[in-house]
Amino acid sequence: MPNLFAKKAFKHSLLAGVSVAAISMGVDVASAQQSVEEVDELIVQGIRKSLKSSGDIKRNAKGIVDAISAEEMGKFPDTNLAESLQRISGVSIDRQRGEGSTVTVRGFGPEYNLVTFNGRQLATSTLGDGASAPSSRSFDFANLASESVAGLSIYKTGRAGVPSGGIGSVININTTRPLDDPGFKATGSYKIVSDESSNGGSSETPEISALVSNTWDINEGTFGVSLSLISQERESSVNEATVGWRDAYYGAEGNWGSIVGNDNHTVTNGPGDTDVYRIPQNMGYALKDYDSERFNGLLTFQYAPNEKITATVDILKATYEIEERRNNVSIWFNHGNVASVWGDGNPTPIVSYTETFDAAAPSDFSMGAGLTANENILDSIGLNLEVQATENLSLVFDYNRSSSESKPNSEYGSNNDIGTAAIQLAGQGIDFSGGLPIMSVTGQTDQATLFSSASRQFTGNVFRYAYMKSDIDQGQVHGSYDFTNNDTVNDYIDSIDFGVSIIENEIESKYGFRQNDTWGGIPGNTPANTPDDLFKLTNLQSAFDGMSGANQLISQFHRFDFAETADFLRTNYNVCGTDNVCFPGYTGNNRTLEEETTSLYIQLNKEFELFGRPANVVAGLRHEETEVTSTALSQVPVASNWATANEFYLGFAPGENFLTQTAEYDYQLPSLDFDFDFTDDIKFRMSWSETITRPTYSDLQAGYTVDQLFRIDRGTGSGGNPELLPFESENLDLSAEYYYGDVSYFSVGYFTKDVSNWITSGNVDVAPFNVGHPGQGPRYDAAVAALGDTDANAVRNWIIANYPESTSVDANGLTVINGLSTDPDIPFRFTAPTNGANEETIDGWEIAWQHDFTDTGFGFVANYTIVDGSAEYNNLVNAAAGNQFALVGLSDSANLVGYYDKDGIQARIAYNWRDTFLNATGNHPTYVEEYEQIDVSASYRVNDNVTVFFDGINMTEEDLPRTHGRDSSYTFFAAPGFARYYFGLRYTY
Repeated sequence: MPNLFAKKAFKHSLLAGVSVAAISMGVDVASAQQSVEEVDELIVQGIRKSLKSSGDIKRNAKGIVDAISAEEMGKFPDTNLAESLQRISGVSIDRQRGEGSTVTVRGFGPEYNLVTFNGRQLATSTLGDGASAPSSRSFDFANLASESVAGLSIYKTGRAGVPSGGIGSVININTTRPLDDPGFKATGSYKIVSDESSNGGSSETPEISALVSNTWDINEGTFGVSLSLISQERESSVNEATVGWRDAYYGAEGNWGSIVGNDNHTVTNGPGDTDVYRIPQNMGYALKDYDSERFNGLLTFQYAPNEKITATVDILKATYEIEERRNNVSIWFNHGNVASVWGDGNPTPIVSYTETFDAAAPSDFSMGAGLTANENILDSIGLNLEVQATENLSLVFDYNRSSSESKPNSEYGSNNDIGTAAIQLAGQGIDFSGGLPIMSVTGQTDQATLFSSASRQFTGNVFRYAYMKSDIDQGQVHGSYDFTNNDTVNDYIDSIDFGVSIIENEIESKYGFRQNDTWGGIPGNTPANTPDDLFKLTNLQSAFDGMSGANQLISQFHRFDFAETADFLRTNYNVCGTDNVCFPGYTGNNRTLEEETTSLYIQLNKEFELFGRPANVVAGLRHEETEVTSTALSQVPVASNWATANEFYLGFAPGENFLTQTAEYDYQLPSLDFDFDFTDDIKFRMSWSETITRPTYSDLQAGYTVDQLFRIDRGTGSGGNPELLPFESENLDLSAEYYYGDVSYFSVGYFTKDVSNWITSGNVDVAPFNVGHPGQGPRYDAAVAALGDTDANAVRNWIIANYPESTSVDANGLTVINGLSTDPDIPFRFTAPTNGANEETIDGWEIAWQHDFTDTGFGFVANYTIVDGSAEYNNLVNAAAGNQFALVGLSDSANLVGYYDKDGIQARIAYNWRDTFLNATGNHPTYVEEYEQIDVSASYRVNDNVTVFFDGINMTEEDLPRTHGRDSSYTFFAAPGFARYYFGLRYTY
């Protein structure tokens, strides 16, 4: 079958004349493999009928279940599955480059939600930013296009027959199967995507999809085949302002970088002694251009020799390639001659922070280029056999093997950076008084020289290689026995469901990098021998058009091409070694994790009458056993060097030191669902369950990781803990639902989750490696005494001049100061995960209203979710107190969709809103500010075969969600937002 998934051949043949593609066809079956409620949903044309189908699923399901049909996803302006899911109450999404990436359900982020594919666990892998060793379990919905999916079911409560792993939810992706809708079916679409964010001007790229399905009668049986193919290309840009911050301080602290105890620091309206504040470490503006290409292919064979047996084979191939080319301009603070202005409050808001430099020691004005290029490849094959063994007994045998691989897609690595500098700065600063932080720079001579390409020279560079692969083998047997014909048992039980599942999950991740810490300048390279034609002067202000304060930005900076520059540097300065090969091998963070999970479950079902009205009870118990084997490479520091004023780095012992640890755990997970039809239109529902979510792969790693770079105050590192237990959640849901029309309903639900075994990260301060700190000790003390100054540059130069025997020249030709045994050992702050004893409660309300104005064609869908948690981050406690525990991702959210569907015209306008939420804890909390977005879609059915459509994403061009620290003035990220438009034609045969 390889040719079926040949991307280029597919594109060429489709563009040449294939006129059919897949958007909406099939049946939504809540996976029979899981022995959960089977719901047949006929995908029909029209918004109203689609909404009716979703309402029927909600009404008839056992437990709290929501669903979306392919008709909704295909005709809503959603580029992927995450953007479709955000329309469901209680579901919010995280966006990357303005496109949905991962989901948060009831305040629980992507790590707490399990995604299954036709009831099977799907292998997942991601490199994230490609600049560190990967670790995430979370499923990135960018890997699958929404057009290839028949439907989604989201289970918000646990059930014995539903796989464990998601205390937030379990999301099942259902695919098209030919026997669900017999006969010949063919549909296709062609879209042009216009993305307004592109820095080169609005970009137009194609999206093509196709589906063909057919069935044949063979003897007395039926054979069917369906094939869906989707190809998408996209060009986009993100232009961002970012600020890096140092540790939080109390106003009375006099540590390095703080605003007290520094004779060269002028403070205006400074914090009080007990107030908490932070100071900026660096700031930059970056222009990032993205090219992405997604391909999905799904081939399904089905054969039913008779009414009692159905065999199915699913073959999935999905690839997602993304390349990011970036340029940035940045400054770095040395915290010397500084002036700062502060606002009132606690944490104390920062207004401005500026620093000046002596003419004899100017600072560097940095401009860099980077390249991130990665590829995700997902393969899956599933075999399924459904057998009606007897009149009462049905069995399902299922096997799935899936593999997901994420790897670099460039000879330079997965994430790479090259730095340049004009060592011309007399002053620098940041104005924080607006939402967009404003950088200011002053040249030693004049601004023209500062921004001239003739003043630039190359500095440090780094080539990073990250890799992750996940392999899953899963075997399942599920059964159901119907007691309808057994009068004795039927008085108590209608049916019993049971099953067993064995999952073997092997995860491999590794990381390597080649870093040249020549941040003071590559030896031998000067502005005079740096080619001016590598640099292109670029307008910066226009890249932030629409943001308040954009006209105050520096007007321009130099962009340069990473690949062209890397070739110049490795040819002339050996930045990739004498062999000019940038890949150093996967020398660090090599990890292998093996998990084997065996699950058994039994579930009892009973329909009865209560007060003369229909009622249902589903009671079950799931048993889980998991064995963990974790192996990781741990590096041992044996040397240290002082490279530049603020840069220190470690040397590691040669060879490999692998550490293997094992652990196991088991759980009993009960569940109970009850629903009662109070009237023909009103339903009450109660669900109680216990669920678990397993720790991240990085938390389960054996050994430890030591960061190569360290600072004047300490080194840093992290360790894992293979003996971590899963998060445990006891869940209770109560809901009332009023179905007052074919399409219309109103529901109110309350949920509460008591979660224990929270995994927290604690700090441990140790000095375990017997490696001297070159920035401390007798040499440092002698330099300070001789100079009467603690300026890092001056101290470093004095030591080099007076202690030449303790210096060396590194691989980059840079003179470095070596750590000695007479120096104090380098102190390290390690972070390590552990299960906390605390139990936290998350509760909230989900309110949903779906209303259709009968024959007018108009209607609306509205929902509002309120989420609250018992653990909040205390912004008034500084970093010295250690990491705090708090719940991340909790926020209220709302959706409002208005639609029109009549006479072949369909139109929707959708409003999505999410409130501010805590995004990260630890020493430096980050908050994502509230965000709202308006999307629209419209289509016109020209005839029975042809439909033309238009979709618009973020029509009001809202800025991307801004992130900040303890106070809103501590900006981490700010970026403008842009609209994205789709114009297309759909043909149905």
